[in-house]
Amino acid sequence: MKSVLIADSDPVMLEIIASLLRDHGLYFRIMKVENGTKALKIVDRIQMDMVITGLRIPEADVVSLLDNLKKHYPGIKTVVLTDVISPALRAKINEIGVSAYIEEPVNMDNLTELILSELGIGYGGRIRGISLSSFTQMLELEGASCFLQVRKNKKSGTLFFKEGNLIAAEADGLPPRDAAVAILGWENVLIDIDYSPYEKQKEIELPLMNLLLETHKTQDERNTQKTDQRQHPRFACRVKVDFDINDWSYGGVVTNVSLGGVFIETRHPITVGSEITLSLSSLNKSRLCNVKGKVVRRDAKGVGVRFNELSMYQQQVVSSYLG
Repeated sequence: MKSVLIADSDPVMLEIIASLLRDHGLYFRIMKVENGTKALKIVDRIQMDMVITGLRIPEADVVSLLDNLKKHYPGIKTVVLTDVISPALRAKINEIGVSAYIEEPVNMDNLTELILSELGIGYGGRIRGISLSSFTQMLELEGASCFLQVRKNKKSGTLFFKEGNLIAAEADGLPPRDAAVAILGWENVLIDIDYSPYEKQKEIELPLMNLLLETHKTQDERNTQKTDQRQHPRFACRVKVDFDINDWSYGGVVTNVSLGGVFIETRHPITVGSEITLSLSSLNKSRLCNVKGKVVRRDAKGVGVRFNELSMYQQQVVSSYLG
């Protein structure tokens, strides 16, 4: 892995740049120091591929740092973050020679692209907002060779492609096939693509489509288990109902019911989390009651409501619908 050293006497700027660049920790390691003297001590002990320095360090230190790096470590790339720079200092820096200038305020995307380019890292970019299933199938069609770093909240995993075939996967110490199925099941992911050469043996024999089918099957089984875990069995029905939300009255149709809640078909724009009061009557109309609850989900047809704790009388009214 490549190593990048940041030297800047402003602790706030130093931490901001370092923390933002650590988001690309798959591709390079970040270290930081407060001045040029410490930077040279680090370079003496640890092999560095790039040094980034800011001009809040005294000008003499900047010139000394760059001059020492050029004479003793010519293979290290150097980047200067410029702010207000005197013509004399600019002339000295140009005489020494640096890989690049970056004008401040720093654009982190530009800085990241510069680092990756200067270090010869074949980073293909970052993608968000596309399904992993669709993207991996596109890689298969293109016959691409690359690896994907996939992130979902605090989870992360890696998928390895060779000539369009998914050959290996890593996630949470799982076996390669299980890791692939797990990663392919994540939704709303962040994908980093790297086309750099890598050494990885083929560890997955199943074609990508089979793995995707296995992923969908696993998701369906989980959804079924969640449904089976409901505390109260649900019963289908079709009964008109009136309900109030925030002092507004609406109408809808209850299509399934249990002692835990109901699903109401309605086209009204009701948000999840809304407190709701339903006017319910028993099937034979002999009993009436109001039942309070909370909207816990919504889809194109209507809303799912979870009841607050029911009294014995309310339970008897609701139970009249249960088969």
